[in-house]
Amino acid sequence: MSNRRKEPINAHINNEPTPPLALSPSLNGRPPLLVSRREAAYCLGICLKSVENLIADGTLPTVRIRRRRMVPYHALERLVRAKTR
Repeated sequence: MSNRRKEPINAHINNEPTPPLALSPSLNGRPPLLVSRREAAYCLGICLKSVENLIADGTLPTVRIRRRRMVPYHALERLVRAKTR
């Protein structure tokens, strides 16, 4: 058996994962109002566990829609702005 890691199926030639479907360009050019935790991790360039930690400590707000926890897209932008000052 090989201990070599397999490349993800959705990897580009430059080894960057494809963006989640909700982050693909929309018809009106606006970002989505809410994104999943996985999509938030992709946008911020961090792992899912880090996003969950930000949510747990109250740094990143969420909205509950039925069983899903969604992150407002504007909260991601605010987080980045606050960290870059």
